[in-house]
Amino acid sequence: MSRTIHSLRTRTLFYLLLLLSAVALASYWSTSNLLHQSLGQYEERHAQEELERVNVALVTDAQALLGSTLDYGFWDDSYEYLQQPSLAYLDSNFTADSMRNLRVDFTVFLTTAGALHSAFEFSGEQREHLATDSSTLRAVYDGLATLPATLQQQGAYLLRWIDGMPVVLAYSPIRDTDRSQPQRGWLVMGRRLDTNALARLEQLVGTPFQLAPTTTSAPALPTAPGSLRVSRLLADSLGPSAVHLIIQRPPILDPQKRDGDLLLLGNSLLILLLAALAATLLLDRLILKRLSRFSHLAEQRRRNAEQPAVWPVQGDDELDQLALSLNELMAEVHTAHESLYQEARRDPLTGLGNRKFLSERLHLYQAMQRRQPGLTLTLYLIDLDDFKLINDCLGHEAGDALLNSLAQRLGGLLRASDTAVRMGGDEFVVLSLTDDTGPGSHALAQRLLEAVCQPLMFQDTQLAISASIGIALAGPGTSEDELLRNADIALYQAKRAGKSGFAIFSATMHTNVQERMRIEQRLRQALALGQLEVWFQPIVDGESGATRMVEALARWPVDGGYCPPDKFIPVAEEAGLIGELGLYIAQRAIQALPRLQQARPGLVLNINLSVKQLLQVNLVGQLCELVDAERLSRHSVHFELTESAFSESLEVLEEQVNALVAAGFQLHLDDFGTGYSSLQRLQHLPMSALKLDKSFTRLLDEGDERIVKVILSLGELLQLRVIAEGVETEQQRERLQILGCRLMQGYLFAKPMPEQQLLDWLPAPSSTAGSV
Repeated sequence: MSRTIHSLRTRTLFYLLLLLSAVALASYWSTSNLLHQSLGQYEERHAQEELERVNVALVTDAQALLGSTLDYGFWDDSYEYLQQPSLAYLDSNFTADSMRNLRVDFTVFLTTAGALHSAFEFSGEQREHLATDSSTLRAVYDGLATLPATLQQQGAYLLRWIDGMPVVLAYSPIRDTDRSQPQRGWLVMGRRLDTNALARLEQLVGTPFQLAPTTTSAPALPTAPGSLRVSRLLADSLGPSAVHLIIQRPPILDPQKRDGDLLLLGNSLLILLLAALAATLLLDRLILKRLSRFSHLAEQRRRNAEQPAVWPVQGDDELDQLALSLNELMAEVHTAHESLYQEARRDPLTGLGNRKFLSERLHLYQAMQRRQPGLTLTLYLIDLDDFKLINDCLGHEAGDALLNSLAQRLGGLLRASDTAVRMGGDEFVVLSLTDDTGPGSHALAQRLLEAVCQPLMFQDTQLAISASIGIALAGPGTSEDELLRNADIALYQAKRAGKSGFAIFSATMHTNVQERMRIEQRLRQALALGQLEVWFQPIVDGESGATRMVEALARWPVDGGYCPPDKFIPVAEEAGLIGELGLYIAQRAIQALPRLQQARPGLVLNINLSVKQLLQVNLVGQLCELVDAERLSRHSVHFELTESAFSESLEVLEEQVNALVAAGFQLHLDDFGTGYSSLQRLQHLPMSALKLDKSFTRLLDEGDERIVKVILSLGELLQLRVIAEGVETEQQRERLQILGCRLMQGYLFAKPMPEQQLLDWLPAPSSTAGSV
């Protein structure tokens, strides 16, 4: 036993020493890093300050050259020199001494057209002409061409890299002293920043530096190992120039870093030694010796099997007090454990089970299924319809009251073997295990719906709500996630069917969901890559055959064919992509309209808008920008709105419709007569045309003209044009023409086609199907 305690004590002290050593090492490492980082930041700031000082010196030097150039440029003698070149003017004003004082290496006179007038440089005491094909003159010409008009009039300086050397070019317009005469040309003075010039600047600022050409994002000069390097792109009158300023020097604080590291190391070792001694004495005296006595007692209890499982209390010393506290604590832990076990499986609001409880019951029921294969396990996923309206209108207190009431109804409706669970929010789950002779899932689902629909009184307000239910059957090996997924898919199907109903999961539903997801993902990619196409279907004058309008239609090429619009457009609406899709089609259709109008002047473009697009606040502004960008008349773009769009959010939609008309667009009411028709609404909506649905057009072949006559009469009374859709036979065309409908659209005239095919088709006669 003593060897065990001794071994424990030795190991504890050894680990303590290791821990203290690690702490000391970490302290030394972090402090050293902070010291190095602080000194490095100081060096970096110092280098940046030097860089800024050198930059200011270079800018000041360039601006001084610009000032000298402007002095010479706004001078009557220079003005006259451009008209009548005079050697005396040059000899008196452009001497080697004067140019040396100004540190001007070459001077160029240009005409107002930018052509060379004269150019010379200074070599010693001589003034020599610059060669007309020199790179210096090419740089002067290029620099003048890059200057905007304002800088050409005010003067500017540029930094250029010429013949392997940085050069400052100062441009000044040549005007008379009073600036009353028109400009006669430009004066350009150049200063080469050669070795002597850079040495003078280095002596002036007290800091060595380098200039390098900016051929890439970084300077071309190599960096010496261990050196500190800072750089910046020099700016001229145009902004960033072609010259990079670089300061590169060895670190100046390396001795301080070494001294600091030695001092930190010594302090860390001293602290480690003192801490190890103090911790060893305190730990051994206050803890380890007492633990040896406690271990001896524990060993005796282990040897005596008749002792109780809890720590015995035999006196009133510290260990007995500790044992008493441990016994009380273990009793409380056991009670709390039982309480937490129940609470962790119960919904705090309704008292029903929660997701964890559902998982446990599901495993239990599946085990019973495996023992009794005749049992059927069914999961009912219940979701309240429009429950958010209760919370938004009456507050969360009313919503909680409704959820509690529903939980009580479920508890009174189900058998003892069934399980009701609240998944969270307004979702509930009922797990039912029945034999083959029990009631079917349809009957229980109907009873659940009836229970949910019972009204509840809350603060003198009657609350009534409906629910949708998704039903999924579970086998002995069905996972919880798979079962809930299947029920959720069925619930989605019930919601789509009109809510307040139920649907039973089938493999077809899963396939449809997978197909919808596949279409959604591919549609997102197609929109991002611009793979959708815009086709156009003509709207013609049935009497003359002339094309008056074209309707823009979305076409999506996939796998060598085309995905039908009635397949991907509903997916776009459900996935929230209809706004992006509608704007995509509108943009490309409007961009194509100028080309179509060249082939058929006055042609009108019709674009479909969905109700979700109309609910976008910035829709009108976006459409105006698209049309105005192509310099089109807004009257040449019409928008088609489906009649059913006005069944909800009527006030917001009417505001958007009025805004579109106020912006200059015209609107057509599509599929008129097939949706929520309201003559009063039609009278107040600013529509310019009605589109007769193709289902009414087909009635003409059966000799039934009543609805067509009513809609045509209604359009005439309301002064609205009527466009007949789905015209496919000559008989339909003739009857529509006799009844007074001139604008027609359908396969009799033309099918939807791409832009180029439409351009080829437009000049052709289009009065009959044979001409298409």
